[in-house]
Amino acid sequence: MPDQDPFFVTLERDAQLGRLDPGLMPSAPPWIPDQVRDDEAIQAPLALPSPQCHTRGIAGIAANDKGEAIMIILPISLTIAAGAALLNLWLSVRVGRVRTKEKVFIGDGGNDALTRRMRAHSNFVENTAFVLILLALVELGVGSSMWLWGVGALYLVGRILHALGMDGMMWGRMVGTIITMLTQLGLAVFALYIVYATPVSFSSRIVETEVVAPK
Repeated sequence: MPDQDPFFVTLERDAQLGRLDPGLMPSAPPWIPDQVRDDEAIQAPLALPSPQCHTRGIAGIAANDKGEAIMIILPISLTIAAGAALLNLWLSVRVGRVRTKEKVFIGDGGNDALTRRMRAHSNFVENTAFVLILLALVELGVGSSMWLWGVGALYLVGRILHALGMDGMMWGRMVGTIITMLTQLGLAVFALYIVYATPVSFSSRIVETEVVAPK
C-alpha cells in the first residue's frame, strides 16, 4: 500500500473530526489537472538536447539517428598503435641484448652502448603517447584519410631511424627527431583547427516521463 499524500491525510482527518464537510474532499491534489484526476498517468514529453551522433567515432558503441547501436572503429589509429606496440617490443629486445652481452642487469652500469639504447627506448615512449592520442582524436574529428595514414606511417619510420641513429648513425637520429617534432606539431595544430573551425550541431531527443497521481 503506497503512502498517502499528506494533503489527503490532513483533509481526511479534518473531515472525520467534523472540521470539514466530506463533500468538500477533492478527489486529487489541486495541482493535478481536472482531466486526469481519476488516477490516470500524466504523460509529459520532455525535450532533452543531446549531441548528434556521427558515424566517425572512437572505437566503441554509438547510436545512429534512429537510436540503433552501431560499432565504430578508428582503423588508422588502431593500425599505427599496433605498429607502435611492435616497435616498442623491438626497442626492448635491443636493450635486453646489450644487457645480456655486457652483464648489466640494473641501470646502465656506465656502459655507453646500453645508455644509448635505453635512451632510444625512453624517448620513443615519451613521444608516442602524445602522437597516438592526437592521431585518434583527429581521426575521430575528420575521419580516415590518406594523409593521416601517411602521418602515422612516417612517424613510425622516423622512430626507427632515431633508434638506429642512437647506435651511431647520426643522420638517422637527426631525421628521426625532426619527424617526431613535426608530427606532434602538425597534429596538435590540426586538432586545434578542428575545434575552432568546425561548426557543432545538436539534435533534440524526445524522452517521455510518466508521473502517477498518488492514491
